[in-house]
Amino acid sequence: MKEPIILHLETSTSICSVALSKGENLLAHRETNVDKSHSSIILDYINSVLQESEVPLKYLNAISCSTGPGSYTGLRIGVSTAKGLAYGLKIPVIDLPVLDTLANEMLFRYPDFKYYIPVIDARRMEVYLAVYEKERKIVDFKPMIIENKDVFNFLDSKNNIILSGYGVEKLSSVLPKESFKIETNIKPCAIYNIRIAYKKFIEKIFSDSAYLNPIYLK
Repeated sequence: MKEPIILHLETSTSICSVALSKGENLLAHRETNVDKSHSSIILDYINSVLQESEVPLKYLNAISCSTGPGSYTGLRIGVSTAKGLAYGLKIPVIDLPVLDTLANEMLFRYPDFKYYIPVIDARRMEVYLAVYEKERKIVDFKPMIIENKDVFNFLDSKNNIILSGYGVEKLSSVLPKESFKIETNIKPCAIYNIRIAYKKFIEKIFSDSAYLNPIYLK
Protein backbone atom coordinates (compact mmCIF):
# COMPACT_ATOMS: atom_id res chain seq x y z
CA MET A 1 0.00 0.00 0.00
CA LYS A 2 1.23 3.47 -0.84
CA GLU A 3 1.92 5.78 2.07
CA PRO A 4 -1.18 7.93 2.64
CA ILE A 5 -1.06 11.66 2.02
CA ILE A 6 -2.95 13.38 4.85
CA LEU A 7 -3.84 17.03 5.38
CA HIS A 8 -3.82 18.10 9.05
CA LEU A 9 -5.74 21.05 10.55
CA GLU A 10 -5.26 22.43 14.08
CA THR A 11 -7.48 25.38 15.04
CA SER A 12 -8.43 24.77 18.68
CA THR A 13 -6.67 27.91 19.98
CA SER A 14 -5.50 31.24 18.55
CA ILE A 15 -2.90 29.18 16.67
CA CYS A 16 -3.96 28.28 13.13
CA SER A 17 -1.77 25.41 11.95
CA VAL A 18 -1.88 23.36 8.73
CA ALA A 19 0.42 20.48 7.79
CA LEU A 20 0.73 17.95 5.00
CA SER A 21 2.28 14.52 5.49
CA LYS A 22 3.09 11.39 3.55
CA GLY A 23 3.11 8.40 5.83
CA GLU A 24 4.71 9.69 9.03
CA ASN A 25 6.87 12.23 7.20
CA LEU A 26 6.13 15.96 7.17
CA LEU A 27 5.96 17.49 3.70
CA ALA A 28 5.03 21.09 4.52
CA HIS A 29 3.71 23.22 7.37
CA ARG A 30 2.19 26.67 7.83
CA GLU A 31 1.29 28.30 11.15
CA THR A 32 0.42 31.62 12.69
CA ASN A 33 -0.69 32.77 16.13
CA VAL A 34 -3.07 35.62 15.45
CA ASP A 35 -6.39 35.41 17.28
CA LYS A 36 -9.55 35.32 15.14
CA SER A 37 -7.61 34.98 11.88
CA HIS A 38 -8.46 31.35 11.12
CA SER A 39 -11.26 31.97 8.64
CA SER A 40 -9.15 34.34 6.54
CA ILE A 41 -6.00 32.20 6.30
CA ILE A 42 -6.84 28.51 6.61
CA LEU A 43 -7.64 27.99 2.91
CA ASP A 44 -4.53 29.94 1.89
CA TYR A 45 -2.43 27.74 4.18
CA ILE A 46 -3.96 24.59 2.70
CA ASN A 47 -3.18 25.76 -0.83
CA SER A 48 0.32 26.77 0.25
CA VAL A 49 1.31 23.39 1.74
CA LEU A 50 -0.11 21.58 -1.30
CA GLN A 51 1.81 23.82 -3.70
CA GLU A 52 5.07 23.54 -1.75
CA SER A 53 4.77 19.75 -1.75
CA GLU A 54 3.61 19.64 -5.38
CA VAL A 55 0.63 17.55 -4.32
CA PRO A 56 -2.68 18.16 -6.15
CA LEU A 57 -5.72 18.39 -3.90
CA LYS A 58 -7.22 15.29 -5.52
CA TYR A 59 -4.29 13.17 -4.26
CA LEU A 60 -5.23 13.59 -0.60
CA ASN A 61 -6.16 10.32 1.10
CA ALA A 62 -7.59 11.76 4.34
CA ILE A 63 -7.93 14.89 6.45
CA SER A 64 -7.23 15.04 10.18
CA CYS A 65 -8.59 17.85 12.31
CA SER A 66 -8.51 18.83 15.94
CA THR A 67 -11.92 18.52 17.57
CA GLY A 68 -11.11 20.35 20.79
CA PRO A 69 -11.71 21.30 23.46
CA GLY A 70 -10.79 24.90 22.79
CA SER A 71 -11.96 28.00 20.98
CA TYR A 72 -15.57 27.75 19.79
CA THR A 73 -14.95 29.76 16.64
CA GLY A 74 -11.59 28.21 15.80
CA LEU A 75 -12.87 24.66 16.19
CA ARG A 76 -15.97 25.37 14.12
CA ILE A 77 -13.82 26.73 11.28
CA GLY A 78 -11.38 23.82 11.36
CA VAL A 79 -14.01 21.09 11.57
CA SER A 80 -16.26 22.63 8.90
CA THR A 81 -13.27 23.03 6.56
CA ALA A 82 -12.27 19.40 7.06
CA LYS A 83 -15.83 18.17 6.53
CA GLY A 84 -16.30 20.24 3.39
CA LEU A 85 -13.06 19.08 1.79
CA ALA A 86 -13.64 15.46 2.78
CA TYR A 87 -17.14 15.51 1.32
CA GLY A 88 -15.99 17.05 -1.95
CA LEU A 89 -13.02 14.71 -2.34
CA LYS A 90 -14.86 11.64 -0.98
CA ILE A 91 -12.10 10.91 1.54
CA PRO A 92 -12.30 10.13 5.28
CA VAL A 93 -11.93 12.50 8.21
CA ILE A 94 -9.79 11.58 11.22
CA ASP A 95 -10.87 13.46 14.34
CA LEU A 96 -8.19 14.15 16.95
CA PRO A 97 -8.98 15.59 20.39
CA VAL A 98 -6.26 18.17 20.97
CA LEU A 99 -5.43 16.86 24.45
CA ASP A 100 -4.66 13.45 22.92
CA THR A 101 -2.24 14.93 20.39
CA LEU A 102 -0.50 17.04 23.03
CA ALA A 103 -0.14 14.03 25.36
CA ASN A 104 1.25 11.96 22.50
CA GLU A 105 3.88 14.59 21.72
CA MET A 106 4.81 14.90 25.41
CA LEU A 107 5.26 11.14 25.67
CA PHE A 108 7.35 11.11 22.48
CA ARG A 109 9.71 13.81 23.78
CA TYR A 110 9.75 12.82 27.45
CA PRO A 111 9.24 9.04 27.75
CA ASP A 112 10.39 8.74 31.38
CA PHE A 113 7.49 10.43 33.17
CA LYS A 114 4.60 8.55 34.75
CA TYR A 115 1.84 11.11 34.23
CA TYR A 116 1.32 13.43 31.26
CA ILE A 117 -1.04 16.38 31.66
CA PRO A 118 -1.79 18.42 28.51
CA VAL A 119 -3.37 21.83 29.12
CA ILE A 120 -5.47 24.17 26.97
CA ASP A 121 -6.34 27.70 28.07
CA ALA A 122 -10.06 28.11 28.79
CA ARG A 123 -9.73 31.87 29.39
CA ARG A 124 -10.14 33.69 32.68
CA MET A 125 -8.47 31.55 35.36
CA GLU A 126 -9.52 28.21 33.94
CA VAL A 127 -7.95 25.51 31.79
CA TYR A 128 -8.99 22.37 29.97
CA LEU A 129 -6.83 19.41 30.92
CA ALA A 130 -6.67 15.64 31.06
CA VAL A 131 -4.37 13.14 32.76
CA TYR A 132 -2.66 10.32 30.88
CA GLU A 133 -0.52 7.50 32.16
CA LYS A 134 2.58 6.50 30.24
CA GLU A 135 0.67 3.86 28.32
CA ARG A 136 -1.75 6.63 27.28
CA LYS A 137 -4.64 5.51 29.48
CA ILE A 138 -6.64 8.43 30.85
CA VAL A 139 -6.66 8.43 34.64
CA ASP A 140 -8.62 10.30 37.31
CA PHE A 141 -10.82 12.42 35.06
CA LYS A 142 -11.69 13.27 31.50
CA PRO A 143 -11.11 16.71 29.98
CA MET A 144 -12.99 19.33 31.94
CA ILE A 145 -12.95 22.97 32.89
CA ILE A 146 -11.13 23.23 36.18
CA GLU A 147 -9.88 26.09 38.32
CA ASN A 148 -6.18 26.41 39.07
CA LYS A 149 -6.57 25.69 42.77
CA ASP A 150 -8.28 22.39 41.96
CA VAL A 151 -5.44 21.44 39.65
CA PHE A 152 -3.03 22.22 42.47
CA ASN A 153 -4.89 19.97 44.91
CA PHE A 154 -4.92 17.11 42.44
CA LEU A 155 -1.26 17.33 41.49
CA ASP A 156 -0.01 17.77 45.02
CA SER A 157 -0.65 14.08 45.71
CA LYS A 158 1.24 12.90 42.62
CA ASN A 159 4.84 12.83 41.45
CA ASN A 160 6.80 12.22 38.26
CA ILE A 161 4.45 14.53 36.35
CA ILE A 162 4.93 16.68 33.26
CA LEU A 163 2.54 19.42 32.10
CA SER A 164 2.52 21.19 28.77
CA GLY A 165 0.20 22.90 26.32
CA TYR A 166 -1.36 26.24 25.49
CA GLY A 167 -2.03 27.95 28.80
CA VAL A 168 0.32 25.91 30.96
CA GLU A 169 2.07 29.14 31.97
CA LYS A 170 -1.11 30.05 33.82
CA LEU A 171 -0.43 27.18 36.23
CA SER A 172 3.29 27.73 36.74
CA SER A 173 2.81 30.39 39.42
CA VAL A 174 0.49 28.30 41.58
CA LEU A 175 2.00 24.81 41.42
CA PRO A 176 5.08 23.59 43.34
CA LYS A 177 7.92 23.23 40.84
CA GLU A 178 9.53 20.43 42.81
CA SER A 179 6.52 18.18 42.16
CA PHE A 180 6.46 18.28 38.37
CA LYS A 181 8.03 19.58 35.17
CA ILE A 182 6.41 22.34 33.13
CA GLU A 183 7.26 22.26 29.42
CA THR A 184 6.26 25.48 27.67
CA ASN A 185 7.31 24.58 24.12
CA ILE A 186 4.63 22.00 23.30
CA LYS A 187 1.53 23.78 22.04
CA PRO A 188 -1.25 22.75 19.65
CA CYS A 189 0.29 22.21 16.22
CA ALA A 190 -0.84 20.32 13.12
CA ILE A 191 2.55 18.57 12.97
CA TYR A 192 1.68 16.72 16.19
CA ASN A 193 -1.34 15.21 14.44
CA ILE A 194 0.82 13.24 12.03
CA ARG A 195 1.77 10.17 14.07
CA ILE A 196 -1.71 9.62 15.55
CA ALA A 197 -3.52 10.33 12.27
CA TYR A 198 -1.27 7.91 10.38
CA LYS A 199 -1.93 5.17 12.94
CA LYS A 200 -5.69 5.75 12.75
CA PHE A 201 -5.55 5.72 8.95
CA ILE A 202 -3.75 2.37 8.89
CA GLU A 203 -6.27 0.97 11.38
CA LYS A 204 -9.15 2.55 9.41
CA ILE A 205 -10.43 4.51 12.41
CA PHE A 206 -12.40 7.26 10.70
CA SER A 207 -15.19 9.60 11.72
CA ASP A 208 -18.55 9.94 10.06
CA SER A 209 -18.11 13.45 8.71
CA ALA A 210 -21.86 13.99 8.63
CA TYR A 211 -21.99 13.75 12.42
CA LEU A 212 -18.56 15.11 13.34
CA ASN A 213 -18.78 18.00 15.80
CA PRO A 214 -16.21 19.84 17.93
CA ILE A 215 -15.85 19.12 21.65
CA TYR A 216 -17.30 22.12 23.45
CA LEU A 217 -16.94 22.12 27.23
CA LYS A 218 -18.27 25.63 27.74
